[in-house]
Amino acid sequence: MQVGLIGFGYLGARLALSLGSEEHEVIAYDPGMEEDVIEQLPSCNVYAVRSLKDLAESTTSKRVILMILDEFALDETLDELLGYLSVGDILVDISDSLRLDTARRAQQALGLQINYLDCAAKVMSHPKAGLRIVVGGNRFAFNHCEEIWQCLTNTEYIYAGRSGSGHATLNVEQ
Repeated sequence: MQVGLIGFGYLGARLALSLGSEEHEVIAYDPGMEEDVIEQLPSCNVYAVRSLKDLAESTTSKRVILMILDEFALDETLDELLGYLSVGDILVDISDSLRLDTARRAQQALGLQINYLDCAAKVMSHPKAGLRIVVGGNRFAFNHCEEIWQCLTNTEYIYAGRSGSGHATLNVEQ
């Protein structure tokens, strides 16, 4: 499966390399990505692009794009990115957003018939346990991404219900 990824910090890089090692093709974008990192990525099945438009054009239809950004960059990025997406594409918000902000963003995407999943990713205490993933949003979009959830977690991934449920679960558990 091909996956877009926005945000190549510690967690973003970790997720990209995990997906790439499982034969998924990852198209990554981060405005601060270093040139030496970009040159090394193709050997990991991860390819860097230089803009959000390039990301959208480099991914195939029924796009799945993971967004691993801080909450302040998320709205601005989302506003630009939505202009490049198509009906049925799936955005996965892996941020520390509040449930109400997530619900607002989901409504914005839904107005363009784009699926918006909110995903809480929590590193488990045991090093070999991996991540625990809780996802809120459209059930069909969640099911479409099942290969991704399986790749990213050694323990469990849970569908939590409507938009905002994934982030609400993370906020309660912390």
